[in-house]
Amino acid sequence: AVSSGLRPLGRAYLAGARARLSAPLAYLFPEEEDDGAGTDGGAGRKGTERPFPKLPSKYDIATLEQHVREELSAADPRAGGGEITMVPMVAEAVVEMVQDFCRRAEEATSQIDYYTGDENTTKSAGCKHDVSLAGILHALHESLRRIPDTIFVAPYRPVETPLHESAAATCADSLAPALSSLRSLASDRLLSPLAAALCRRLSPLLASLHHTGAYGEGEEGADADADTPFVGTVLLPALEALAEELLVGGGALPLDFAGKVADALLVYVMRAYVSHVSLLRPLGEHGRNRILRDLADLELALEGLSAKVRPPGEPAPLAVLGGGGAYAELRALRHLLCWTGLGDASAARPEEVASALAEEEWAVALRPSTVLQHLFAYGPETLSSPHRSGAAGTASPEEYVATILAPQTEESAAGEARAWKVVDACCEEYRQRSTVAAEGGEGSGDKRVTEVLLALGPLLSSIQ
Repeated sequence: AVSSGLRPLGRAYLAGARARLSAPLAYLFPEEEDDGAGTDGGAGRKGTERPFPKLPSKYDIATLEQHVREELSAADPRAGGGEITMVPMVAEAVVEMVQDFCRRAEEATSQIDYYTGDENTTKSAGCKHDVSLAGILHALHESLRRIPDTIFVAPYRPVETPLHESAAATCADSLAPALSSLRSLASDRLLSPLAAALCRRLSPLLASLHHTGAYGEGEEGADADADTPFVGTVLLPALEALAEELLVGGGALPLDFAGKVADALLVYVMRAYVSHVSLLRPLGEHGRNRILRDLADLELALEGLSAKVRPPGEPAPLAVLGGGGAYAELRALRHLLCWTGLGDASAARPEEVASALAEEEWAVALRPSTVLQHLFAYGPETLSSPHRSGAAGTASPEEYVATILAPQTEESAAGEARAWKVVDACCEEYRQRSTVAAEGGEGSGDKRVTEVLLALGPLLSSIQ
């Protein structure tokens, strides 16, 4: 009876807490006055000339944090004269306020492309706006994360009791949905789009290995160690520049947010590099040695960048990024490059070659598209490469890789299915040319490759 009699008081107190916590939100994210100039010379939100909403200042976030502290402190018997049992009730009001804050923040995102220009290298006003917004979400997240300890434990040290520890743990559990909302908003609407934009910036750079002759065959007897490494001279400087962009200057992200963006970027680099290497054709011993050397350099470089863009004491080896699949494939590529299953033109039937390759211990770590595309390097000259086939509908290796490796947008299974359709179409085109090729000669290459490809595709799909 006593409990039921207090419920109206509890509801009234909770309503008051909600009102007090929500009051500051009315002054956050106001729309700027539209003077017709827009932002950055007329660049406003997508499809409009409206400038971006004004973001909260550090003072605004500090004021919001103070309101939260005042409400939760009321549940501390010594500070507010309340009861520890009030913590979940007050925290519920805090969670609702934070979720309302997140809705307003989501509406304040720029909703425009992050990079512009011919090579997508110019940071847009929208990117700068959203990076600033990410910093605000991070600041609020960190202040809420620290509140349980600073209210219920720190003031009593060194004589805190199990009751204080329990109250802090209850408060942290009750505030968890608020922290989750902030992290989800930052990840889905800010960090993931930024990572995808950076991947698009790197895409033409990775594709340039086809045009620069990075792994082309050098002169007979040339010293492979004298060649200019693609990773060290082209790829690594670009990655270091992006790391600086994420961590330094006015557009810098908080370190743990920068780490999340960098993780997605590093996974993409590993996947895209492997895909482009698998398309190289022709590829002889000289080119393979240069790739193997670059693979070692790439692994060391990516490990260093991964450590650079995350808080100290929080290592993230490449083997765990994105579930570890990208790194496992990067290492398995070494085995694929050294594979000699097609070395003897008369040793085995196509089905036997396909079966032996699919049973290799390292084959399971490779995407089917990687293995199939690499085998084209052994084929006749009249067998079109996947990215040159009419079935691909692409004009360059970069466009083709984008159809099978779309970062942040879709499951890899869809890209693999598209790649298999292209490979199948290439084999069919070769069959149609085979009669003409037989009359005029097919040039060098193993004629078994198309049969190996058709037999291997289903086998690789079954082991994934």
